[in-house]
Amino acid sequence: MTEPGAPAPVPAPKPPEPWHQNLTLVVMSILVLGPLGLPVLWANKRLPLLVKIGATIIVIALTFLSIKVTIGLYERLRSELAQLNASLHP
Repeated sequence: MTEPGAPAPVPAPKPPEPWHQNLTLVVMSILVLGPLGLPVLWANKRLPLLVKIGATIIVIALTFLSIKVTIGLYERLRSELAQLNASLHP
């Protein structure tokens, strides 16, 4: 108990939360790192299981889609370069 007129005790400061518990950093890690950010998502204790599963499915689907688009663009570029080479060296 404190004496009358004495200052009230200051409560101890809360320890800072770990960076992987910060929702903004979890979202940024997924946006910047793609599927490499998924472990940060799964380490977050605040997010419900269904959110983690849904986000994982979306990230994996977008990763496969971007790989497919990249392969298609690469094949198209090779085809265009082959045609250009054929027109330059008949």
